[in-house]
Amino acid sequence: MSDTLVLAGADLVLPDRIVAAGTLVIEDGRIIDILPRIIPTAAGVPRLDLSGHVIVPGFVDLHVHGLEGLDTLDGPHAVRELASRMPRFGVTAFSPTTVACSPADLRKVIAAVRACREAPQSDHARVLPAHLESNFINPSYKGAQPGHCLRTPASALVGPPPQTRPLPAGGDFTGADIMQAIVEAGPDVGIVTIAPELDGGIDLVRHLV
Repeated sequence: MSDTLVLAGADLVLPDRIVAAGTLVIEDGRIIDILPRIIPTAAGVPRLDLSGHVIVPGFVDLHVHGLEGLDTLDGPHAVRELASRMPRFGVTAFSPTTVACSPADLRKVIAAVRACREAPQSDHARVLPAHLESNFINPSYKGAQPGHCLRTPASALVGPPPQTRPLPAGGDFTGADIMQAIVEAGPDVGIVTIAPELDGGIDLVRHLV
């Protein structure tokens, strides 16, 4: 037997218009009908009167460093914990975002992103490919980025081929080491912030694209 819920009377925000005082019919957790009016419901069907409210699609946030004191860099379970909290704020999909960090820390975050993408949970926000506010940001405009982790884009394009370079575990790393971690991540990285005005910036953008 299907589980049906009717949301009646709210303004419904659709891709091309707003339906005033409409009805949304949900069955087994999925929207099955959108009606431009308030309709009567069968006996026994749960119904919420949402007159004066607005129903919008879930938000997709492409820049999330953290939430409620939790940061994406706070360990292997941080990304999944963030995903569990996001729906309370209307976010149904998000890109976990990092500040500039070491290759080792970057790989840990990307591994956490990959784990969530490979095994999503229905009551969590969907985890999208990571957004790296990368090590290749202009230090003159770094904001909250840790300056000791910043590297020039040009340094990412020199050195031995990435596959032959062991990644350092500590703070002694090059731009090429960061580049290696990004290349290894493949489809689990979606956005990389690069300062195009820095030496090698445009070349690095072209390389990643």
